[in-house]
Amino acid sequence: HINALLNLPEIQSQWMRIHGGSHTSADVDRLLEIFVPMNKVSIRECGQLIPGIAELTKTLRERQIKIGSTTGYTKELLDILLPIAKEQGYQADALSYSGDTPLGRPSPQMMHKCAEQLGLFNPLSFIKVDDTLPGIEEGKAFGCWTVGVAVSGNALGLSLEELNALPKEESENLKNLARMKMQEMQPDYVIDSVADLMPIIDQINRRLDLGEKPNSL
Repeated sequence: HINALLNLPEIQSQWMRIHGGSHTSADVDRLLEIFVPMNKVSIRECGQLIPGIAELTKTLRERQIKIGSTTGYTKELLDILLPIAKEQGYQADALSYSGDTPLGRPSPQMMHKCAEQLGLFNPLSFIKVDDTLPGIEEGKAFGCWTVGVAVSGNALGLSLEELNALPKEESENLKNLARMKMQEMQPDYVIDSVADLMPIIDQINRRLDLGEKPNSL
């Protein structure tokens, strides 16, 4: 991620202006050493669940729907994050993280790892919910249903407090732009928040009964 950011033209030009040349792999390693401690602080400060997620988790449990998670976080960071999430009512049944598999997203290797942990191997019984292109592509590569999250994630990129502080017209414009961004990734469905997932699960179950498959198949 750090290397990808440094390769963005606007960041690369600033780097070259300040340092007089392109960044090296040693620079990436050095920045990672600075970033990880900052990330630990950020997790503690910003680890609140998205509104509605605890209730969604409870409903999924009642319906005996398992929860898996593939994440770009390292094990070191998850050791901080997972207890915070559990305290608020969210816990995954299966988990695969950065460095856990030879390849990360958009490879489906982490999803295969979760499937193995769950003992479930039919991709059509899985739904990949994500707010990034690599995450949506991961789901497609695995062969499952994909749901893009537009407003409560990266596509919008604002906290709930920041979003609520905006004038209504500006807020709606940004939401619509985020929805369009997610639609461009071509998931099977787009929702505003992960908390809006249950009606989509019902729709997918009806489509499965009709013998339908995800759009990517």
